[in-house]
Amino acid sequence: MIDSDPLAGLNPEQRAAALSRRHTLVIACPGSGKTKTVAAKAALFLREGARVAAATFTRDAAMELRERIVKEAGAGCQSRLLVGTFHSIDLLMAFPTRRQSEFGSAILKDMKSPFSTPWKIIDEGDRRGYVIRAMNAANVTGMQLDEAMRIIEVAKATKATATMEPSHVEMVAMYRELLQRAGKIDLQDIILLTNDALADGSMSPLPVDYLMIDEFQDTDRMGFSWAAAHAKAGVAVTVVGDDDQSIYSFRDALGFDGLRQFETMFQAQRILLDTNYRCHAEILGSASHLIRVNTERIEKSLVAAKGPGGSVGWASYEDTFAEAGAAAKEAKEHIERGATFAIIARTNRRLDEVQAELIQQKIPHRRSDGSSIFNLPEVQVYGAALRTVIQPTATDVDEVLSWAGAGEEDLAAIHRKVGENIYIGAAGDFADADVSAKGLEIWRSFAKRHAAWQKLNKIAGYSMLNLSVREWLEDHLRKPYQAQNLYKGHALYATRGESLEERLKSVGLAERSSKTRDKKGDEKKADDAAHVTPVDLITAHGSKGLEYDGVFIIGLEEGVFPSKDTGIEEERRLMFVGMTRARKTLFLGSVKTAKPSIFLAESGVANARTPTTHLMNT
Repeated sequence: MIDSDPLAGLNPEQRAAALSRRHTLVIACPGSGKTKTVAAKAALFLREGARVAAATFTRDAAMELRERIVKEAGAGCQSRLLVGTFHSIDLLMAFPTRRQSEFGSAILKDMKSPFSTPWKIIDEGDRRGYVIRAMNAANVTGMQLDEAMRIIEVAKATKATATMEPSHVEMVAMYRELLQRAGKIDLQDIILLTNDALADGSMSPLPVDYLMIDEFQDTDRMGFSWAAAHAKAGVAVTVVGDDDQSIYSFRDALGFDGLRQFETMFQAQRILLDTNYRCHAEILGSASHLIRVNTERIEKSLVAAKGPGGSVGWASYEDTFAEAGAAAKEAKEHIERGATFAIIARTNRRLDEVQAELIQQKIPHRRSDGSSIFNLPEVQVYGAALRTVIQPTATDVDEVLSWAGAGEEDLAAIHRKVGENIYIGAAGDFADADVSAKGLEIWRSFAKRHAAWQKLNKIAGYSMLNLSVREWLEDHLRKPYQAQNLYKGHALYATRGESLEERLKSVGLAERSSKTRDKKGDEKKADDAAHVTPVDLITAHGSKGLEYDGVFIIGLEEGVFPSKDTGIEEERRLMFVGMTRARKTLFLGSVKTAKPSIFLAESGVANARTPTTHLMNT
């Protein structure tokens, strides 16, 4: 038996949200304690014997919320509590007998579902493969894979293809046909099938008294229909969200319109959680100045519970490498004193220079392997070229020769002739090697350069070698953008008093560490064992839901942040999200070669410089 009051410690607005028994719209500003409020609300009703369900967008958020609720309501509530992502809850609604824990057992036993044969759900890798096949079948060219996936998702969600290009309509139809032929569905189909069953009455809504939905600003039409089906069935629905943090319009998220529509359709009580317990007043004030420029929003007056004591500053740097150096310097100072720190960019690629600098300074950091600097082809060939100077391998030599334009047949023929050795030889030495004239020219040119690299490394040192490698790779560029990525490789492998062998070893260790950290469990164990707090390198989208003592947002330039490819109000919301990740210190950076972002003026930060000497007023 738990005697504590689940409402203890809530402020008046949080308490009002927790006590509301009707349809409720909770506008939860950044750091306003929404999880605490939802957990208290669920615990309160569970103690009364009610059945409660809660839907979130991520598994981690669901597990955290469930843990908090059980802590307040007691383990005896588990059978009447169902918490999960939309997909996991819909799967249980479709196949209630597949429940594998006590959680939700009293709810699911009363579910009615028309489905009996288990669904075969494709994983993300297979889905991408099916999309590529659909693109090829429909002759869709010049489109990124992610954009094709987005078009398919929106078409399925809206069931509207009248305004789409014919080739896109064909691509969507082919994707669905491929899945149907394979007898499989994707994650989106889980919600579509569930919604269709709810609409025709073959499936019952969750038999609960209260339903809570988090991050409702990110809900699309399918999620809204799911919530509406429960509200119409008599379930008291509470949706929690913040229109100022709606950053997924490219996924067809409803944002401000969805919140307003829910409020109007169900005469929901609106409660505003506007007290921020995360940011100091200087940070929250700057973020508030920025977001108030938007017109499509619910008006709010944000209050910083911590009051003043933070700092906001902006500096402009010569180039992205200088900016990366400044960000790394601040990151190092923070983690050395045990503070948490994140470096945020509008896009993943802008983080490459920063990662190179952190590796140079041996500063521990986290970045998902899929977006790592080590995954850039230009960086990979850069490392391969340097490694050939020490100990050539067939793999590294192939990568370098391929960069220079050698074909696969020529590479195979060369290796049959010389193995893993690198020597110039005379043209006649390859007469019987079945190597094309072009392939032979590339090989002999590289072999000559390779011999020069080895001498250069011994006589002039590693710095000159590094420069020569970059220049040779630049001579074989095929696309203009590759030059910038080669500069990233040059920065990554630049020496600070190290030999070539030492630098290769250092970068190799960093690369292996980067790949290990791709698994969160391994990452946490490694960090705990080393007693360090790694710097997080994340995009503005990826920063949602996180918080740090210090944050450095890089790339505050027009056309970068805000991006020229997205509506300005959404970009402003994205910047607002990034700024409000910071508890105490917020740094903003830009480069002198580009026009400063309009967000610097709109937030009032344009007049700020070094954060340690300037405090923004709210």
